[in-house]
Amino acid sequence: MIARGTTPTIRYTFSLVDVSAIVVAYLTIKQGSLVIEKDLTSATIGDGYLEWTLTQEETLSLAENKDVKMQCRYRTNEGMAYASRIETESTYKLLKSGEI
Repeated sequence: MIARGTTPTIRYTFSLVDVSAIVVAYLTIKQGSLVIEKDLTSATIGDGYLEWTLTQEETLSLAENKDVKMQCRYRTNEGMAYASRIETESTYKLLKSGEI
């Protein structure tokens, strides 16, 4: 679940592709017509994973109590392009909303 006004971290773990071989990557979050997109320059690269942290502004742009869809697309230095499964998360509101 994604709480509006928070800074959640979205992590994708890779077992078949060496993360060091990824040269382009995008995290796309979609809710209705709203699209939040993060690229590799804003990702944290770890041992077998990529992760992105959303800002308060980004999560506040999401409507409460509605699902969001997320997908990671990436390309390796060998030119192979991949996409994760589309995942669905719910959003929820907080009693104290807005940026803090």
